[in-house]
Amino acid sequence: MAAFITASGLATSPAWAERATCIGYVEDIDVDDLVVPQGERCVLDGTAVRGNVRVEEGAALEVRGAHIAGNLQANRAERLELTADSTVRGNVQVHRTHEIRLTESRIGGNLQLDGNRGEMRVGRNAIAGNLQAVGNRGALSIGQNRIGGNLQCEGNRPAPDAYRNRVRGRTAGQCDDFEG
Repeated sequence: MAAFITASGLATSPAWAERATCIGYVEDIDVDDLVVPQGERCVLDGTAVRGNVRVEEGAALEVRGAHIAGNLQANRAERLELTADSTVRGNVQVHRTHEIRLTESRIGGNLQLDGNRGEMRVGRNAIAGNLQAVGNRGALSIGQNRIGGNLQCEGNRPAPDAYRNRVRGRTAGQCDDFEG
């Protein structure tokens, strides 16, 4: 059964078929796939998502100490924050989002930042796969990450500010030689 999650609690609707919609503050529950609808705000605090999370246009998602078993995707979102020892077992894909803060968390797959506008901070994370930043416009800081794959940056304006990353693979483009 699907869920409609709001700040005041949990309601169900069979029409959503195993997909929860998050609006407001949610803690200490388990859900399958999760969507943050257009223009809404969602805070996941200690929440477990057994599937994927999608953040729609103009929406904002803050993930604190939560676990996402699948992928996390944000497309044209207002804000995405992944903090406080959160885990995404799959990939994190962020496209044309305004504000991004990914800190002190674990990503089991790849991290892709593509065409974003605004401030982007990626720091003190463990990323099992590749980190790719392409065509972003705005301040991009990449620091103190452990990256299991490659670190690639292309066409970002301004060029990323990167420091003390440990990269097992290769560095390329604007991120060439950003290890240390």
